Amino acid sequence: MRFREFVFVLFVIFFGLLITLVARYQGCAGLLWRQQSYSYPEEETTSCPSYSFIKIDNRFGDVRVSSWDRALLSATLTKQIWAPNKKKAKGIADRLKLILYQEGDVYRVSTNRDELNNIIYDFQTDLHLMVPLNSQVMVENQRGEVEIRGLAGDQEVRNTGDNILATDIDGNLVIKGRDSDIVVEDIRGALTVNNLHGDVTITKVEGELLVENPYGDVEADEIGGKVRIITKHSSILLSKIGRDIEVIAPHSRVGIREVEGSLRVETSNEPVSVEGFQGEVIVKTTNAAINLYTSALLAGGIRAVNSNGNITLSLPEGVSFQIEAIALEGRVISDFQDPNLRLSQQEGSTFLTGTYREGGPELYLKTEKGDIILKKIPSAGVVEEPSRPED
Repeated sequence: MRFREFVFVLFVIFFGLLITLVARYQGCAGLLWRQQSYSYPEEETTSCPSYSFIKIDNRFGDVRVSSWDRALLSATLTKQIWAPNKKKAKGIADRLKLILYQEGDVYRVSTNRDELNNIIYDFQTDLHLMVPLNSQVMVENQRGEVEIRGLAGDQEVRNTGDNILATDIDGNLVIKGRDSDIVVEDIRGALTVNNLHGDVTITKVEGELLVENPYGDVEADEIGGKVRIITKHSSILLSKIGRDIEVIAPHSRVGIREVEGSLRVETSNEPVSVEGFQGEVIVKTTNAAINLYTSALLAGGIRAVNSNGNITLSLPEGVSFQIEAIALEGRVISDFQDPNLRLSQQEGSTFLTGTYREGGPELYLKTEKGDIILKKIPSAGVVEEPSRPED
């Protein structure tokens, strides 16, 4: 064999080994060989009192946890195996085992998957657990979906590379994900979500909500406690929030409806829209519009700062306030007329200062290279076109 042919053969062998190792690492080695899939269940049950701590470890498979009213822990491992024939699949299934044991006060559930690293065929380990209602569960998983539902007590889920669903939890919940789409519903406690590169959708949380989710969208509805959102390059939609809101989200579009507490939003290069507020509002963005709309009388001040974008503030006709509006290289257009309001222009900029009616909460509105528009909402709820200042 000539030298070039020898080098070529070595290259082909090396490339084949590399592809196989990468595929195995990604949990899809069987894609190289898949012809048929075979499924083999294994089940184990042990006594488990209420208020136990249950730790679940898995990878390359789904994890589902539900509750029942029995003092038992039941775990079912479904071994999904791809191989050229049933004989080879059965051989792998016989070596793959469910592990369930008690260590002190902790019940541990996992598999011996790591012992089968030399197998070139693909296999998936799906775990389904039934646990006592008042159990504290911690799930750690990779590259498989995680679902927990109907549990009472504090819970924690950690997952990488696949979706997370949590619903009907009577307690606090902590979720840590990566490359995960997360859906959470009906949490009767506080919720903390830490994720990266995935969307987060949350409905009905009685306690406080903290979400850190860079490069993923966030939607939250019906939150009883304080809300804090930290993200970037995202879209944020919040509605029906019972307490204060804080959003720190550079390069993120923000939309908020119906907030009962105070509100602070800081973003950039994307618009901010807030509808239905009464408490203090602080909003800052750049290169996009700020739109604030409320039909309620103000109980707190408003501070909105922008550049290269308009600020539009719509308030009910019965409102009272003090205002300082500054539109550098822009206009102030207002429906609100009062002898104590002074509108002035200087070198292409417009200023509105003074008191409307009895005074009250302070409004500070400032933009550069944009307009400030103040709209009065009549009793009928229709927004009138604002009058324009005289040239």
